[in-house]
Amino acid sequence: MITTTNGLPSPPSATSFDADVNCPVCGYNLSGSVSDRCSECGYSLVDMGSPVSRIPWVHRKELGRFRAYWRTMWMVIKQPRRFREESARRVAYRDARLFQLVTVLHLYLPFLVYTLAIYLWGPPQFAPKPMPGTMQFFMPTGPTQMELAFEEVWPVALLHVCFLLYLIAATGVPSYWFHPKGLSTRMQNTGIAMSYYLCAPMAIAGVPIVAALDTLGFGHLHFLGTGRQSVTSEQWTILLIAMGGAALLAVVVWWVNLLRVAGCVMPRARGRRIGLAVLAPGAWVVLAGLILVVLPSAVYYVLIVMASLG
Repeated sequence: MITTTNGLPSPPSATSFDADVNCPVCGYNLSGSVSDRCSECGYSLVDMGSPVSRIPWVHRKELGRFRAYWRTMWMVIKQPRRFREESARRVAYRDARLFQLVTVLHLYLPFLVYTLAIYLWGPPQFAPKPMPGTMQFFMPTGPTQMELAFEEVWPVALLHVCFLLYLIAATGVPSYWFHPKGLSTRMQNTGIAMSYYLCAPMAIAGVPIVAALDTLGFGHLHFLGTGRQSVTSEQWTILLIAMGGAALLAVVVWWVNLLRVAGCVMPRARGRRIGLAVLAPGAWVVLAGLILVVLPSAVYYVLIVMASLG
């Protein structure tokens, strides 16, 4: 098999499309097409005629996992048309879910490392404090040094677990809109799998947010921050805007790509696409409230009740 310069198999010159395959630019239905160009907009369909996936993550064994992941992220962000061409092929659900989980870890791990660094090397005023009312539940006979450490850590650990659960839920919820009944089963499965790849921009949001947090002075860590003892209100404003901007930019790129792929996969399902555009951001907000606020509050409340009953 002939390969291209990026190490992936080169596509054959012939084109052949299943039902419900649409042009990645104009959404024109390509079923039965024998041309190498879209008859509606003239877009070249040569690459779409190959049955071999062009998503680098699928070829991670040949390319290496690191290169395959970042090439896939680059493809999703900088080559959206090329990624939308994948709707002409079968996109493996398992590969897509694994890519989603790796993306979640790219966003979550900087926060985990930052929290551990603050706890281990930060000044005492930034170390986690015991949550009142739960000491009796965890250690009714009197706390040892290890038990005191556990009492300080568990609330932060609970928030981290909730944050990780939120990231998994938030990056997965858009898939709900990608399987309308009007599509063939193959296209429904393809749309769902492609939706998981589209969370790729979130992988680069964690690092600038953590860097801004440290610059705000939360850690005062020699290897991360500047050692400032105070932060002015102007610095707070600028850095909070920087944090929000990094997260917002990643979310906007993610949201736009979701709409573009939805327009390619299901151009006739207008209601689904409108629902995705309007309700997906709302779902992210609702999930944040439920998982990041309600869930930890409920756990803490149950522990308080159990401690009072003991």
